[in-house]
Amino acid sequence: MTDIIATHVPGDVELKIDVRSLLRIVKDILKRATSTPGDDLVQQEIDVAIERMNNDPLLLKIVAFDIRQIRSEILCFVESGDPWELEVSHRLFRAVSEYSWDVKLVMVLAAYAVNYGECWLTAQLYTTNPVARSISVLKQLPDLSDHSSKNSSVTQLLNALGNLTKVIINITETIVEFFELTPGYITPENSTAMSMALTLIQPGVYWTIRCIMACTSQFNGLLAEQSEQHMMMMEPWEISIRHWDHRINIINDHLRREINKCRQEIENKKHLQTHENLVELFRTTQAYNTNVLKALLCSKDLQPLLDGSSKTKVGVEVLRGKTVMLLISDLEIAQEEVLILEQIYNGTHLGKAERPYEVVWLPVLDHNQSTLWTDSMQHKFDELRSSMPWYSLYHPSLLDPAVIKYIKDQWHFDKKKPMVVVLDPQGKVTCQNAIHMMWIWGITAFPFTKIREADLWNSEKWTIEFIVNGIDPTILNWVKEDKFVCLYGGEDMNWIRNFTTTMQRVAQEARLALEMVYVGKSNPKEQVKRNINTIIKERLSHCWQDPMSIWFFWVRLESMWHSKMQHSRTIDNDPLMRQITTMLTFDGSNNGWAVIGRGSGEIAKAQGSKILDTLTNFNNWKANVELQGFMQALVNALASYPSHEHCSSLVLPGMPAKTHELSCAECGRPMERYILYRCCDD
Repeated sequence: MTDIIATHVPGDVELKIDVRSLLRIVKDILKRATSTPGDDLVQQEIDVAIERMNNDPLLLKIVAFDIRQIRSEILCFVESGDPWELEVSHRLFRAVSEYSWDVKLVMVLAAYAVNYGECWLTAQLYTTNPVARSISVLKQLPDLSDHSSKNSSVTQLLNALGNLTKVIINITETIVEFFELTPGYITPENSTAMSMALTLIQPGVYWTIRCIMACTSQFNGLLAEQSEQHMMMMEPWEISIRHWDHRINIINDHLRREINKCRQEIENKKHLQTHENLVELFRTTQAYNTNVLKALLCSKDLQPLLDGSSKTKVGVEVLRGKTVMLLISDLEIAQEEVLILEQIYNGTHLGKAERPYEVVWLPVLDHNQSTLWTDSMQHKFDELRSSMPWYSLYHPSLLDPAVIKYIKDQWHFDKKKPMVVVLDPQGKVTCQNAIHMMWIWGITAFPFTKIREADLWNSEKWTIEFIVNGIDPTILNWVKEDKFVCLYGGEDMNWIRNFTTTMQRVAQEARLALEMVYVGKSNPKEQVKRNINTIIKERLSHCWQDPMSIWFFWVRLESMWHSKMQHSRTIDNDPLMRQITTMLTFDGSNNGWAVIGRGSGEIAKAQGSKILDTLTNFNNWKANVELQGFMQALVNALASYPSHEHCSSLVLPGMPAKTHELSCAECGRPMERYILYRCCDD
């Protein structure tokens, strides 16, 4: 090996040769010599490889000359019967001294392929081409297609040589892959895997070339003496081929393991560099948002987006100068969420001719989903993408793993809940998750900054109008008409009957213009659906028959809670936070509850038994209605109700990783924390 390595004198040629195209042509020769042509895709690849080789005629002449020289050395060695002595190896390796180790091997394999392919081509044309027939006679080539029997020794040898050729191609592919590894990320000094791979490359090339020589010797020996009797007298070729098969496979397996380690180290270094680049990009002020968007989306494709309106691929330049809202989710994003976002997206242009913002969907998959991509996942992705009118990443695989890591680490993405990251026209993050603002105020929250969110909260009051805004325009009309509106929920149908009939009786006695709406629960189970059917059948009140309205009602309340928490608001320092938390505790119980309000004024609220008992005892506080008004009289009656019930639980889906100490909105005591597992289909 020391003597062989000494022949390696690399020159400028190795920097220019397209070894991958050369290998592709060699593989095509070896494959087509003994089998049918490949499919159109393979043929296209071969055509491209040939075109690339032909693009540099001078280099191609040098390569062709060296291949002929290598072939001559091999044939002289084989025909003379000389053993594999040092001088023979020196001559062969000196012929490829200027090439890198991967090119050396491919060049020798190319010489073998030319010899192998010529013989097979002449044999295949023997019966149809007079020139091939005459050449076959003068060279005394056998009719290789004549050995059709599987038991023929000639056929067995040809099959064994074909299998060994595949082994040679495999290790050649591996060695070429090693030299294609991205340079600069790892070196033999800082990577044990690369250092180990390098120690395997040179002996790997040496032994593979010796194996090619052995194949040539066996094949040419078969051409020289083709009789079955001679085959029986030849040195046991099975032992020789098994020996080479075993040796080359062992080297290839070892080398493949080290290359895989190298590739993983390079990927890790790339991810770290990409992550650091993203951190730096977002830390510094950019002239245009396209700098950031290219770093996020264009690592694998210069046109990574699909335009939802035209269904064509586009680059990130279409987003230049606009506020960009990155909708980040996995493939489990709910259809209700997409529909609500679509209503917000299509609802208004804020009075401008052109929308001042754009939405881009980034489907984020975990490692297992990315590596085990299935047809059903592709179908689901296609359905989701086609339902979105905005821009979408053309395919989840275009999102670099380093970008996914950044999204999870820096923006705290949790695949259980979609999020919307807002980038201003310069690419700066103005809101790390605007989805709560979107659910609460829709496009009114534009440009979705913390300042805008605080201003909106400062202008809000806890009214029926605010609670149902954007969900049911009929209720908003009732509010404008100054009617009393009662929202109620729960699962207990007996309580629902008692409450609705009692509330209607009180309204009649107090001469109130009252409308009632059943809003169910945040997790509408079958019981809620049965309740809706019963309420409609018995005409107990209005109700939302569309499950999306019920879903959105509770999602808005949860978003209000999250939005307040992001501003460090609690029930102790924010009256609205107390109201929001109370509503969510109502939903955490299976008991009934009710909220009653009039116009844009104050509202009253209570849990099931409390509100029902208070209304049942209406005669006890009926006299206060004329003096105080119905709403104030009801609030006072509820305040004086002797409650013996334990406070309700608070269930908040999508809680952040950081836990918060919470107090009960009813009694103010610290709430005990439990872990709840809930199935949405229960």
